[in-house]
Amino acid sequence: ITIRQYLEASQMIGPGRRLGTLLVELGALEPEDLIGSVEHHVKEILLDVFTWATGEYEFVMTEPGKDDVIALNLSTEMLILEGIRRTRSWSRIFRGIGGDVDSVPMPTGNTEALLRIELTEEEQEVLAHLNGRATIEQVCQVSYLTNLETCRVLWALSVLGVVRRGQPGEKAARDEGIARHEQELDLES
Repeated sequence: ITIRQYLEASQMIGPGRRLGTLLVELGALEPEDLIGSVEHHVKEILLDVFTWATGEYEFVMTEPGKDDVIALNLSTEMLILEGIRRTRSWSRIFRGIGGDVDSVPMPTGNTEALLRIELTEEEQEVLAHLNGRATIEQVCQVSYLTNLETCRVLWALSVLGVVRRGQPGEKAARDEGIARHEQELDLES
């Protein structure tokens, strides 16, 4: 839209008259373009919440009017992933991974969650290093990403249910089982 169209529509805003609707009425936007713009606007509002460190909010439930309902094609999982990708606070990310670099992130086997998200190549590479034996610190050492970025990926995967934190002693028990299995193979050969 042009600045003139925006200014003209803005002056017409009033109770029950929204900017997007006015732009369509003025012929500045096609209805299909409005839906995409509203979807983008709502997505940005939701993603902005992830950057808040503190604040107060009030959630008021009201019945939407018939003209207020627009069906949006937004994936909750992708919104969460994108929101965490935008997080820059090391302390928030560290709390998100549980605050312990010696813990062992373990795959949950939740393939449904993996199908609903689109990971970058780097994020897939971090996921590939999660074998149930490597600690967060070890995963950070072998990842191509920075430690902050690697931990951010681990936090996102944890929130989405793709990985979980191993329980204390679980790694030792797993390592012992692997060592015993390797010893059996050595004896067998």
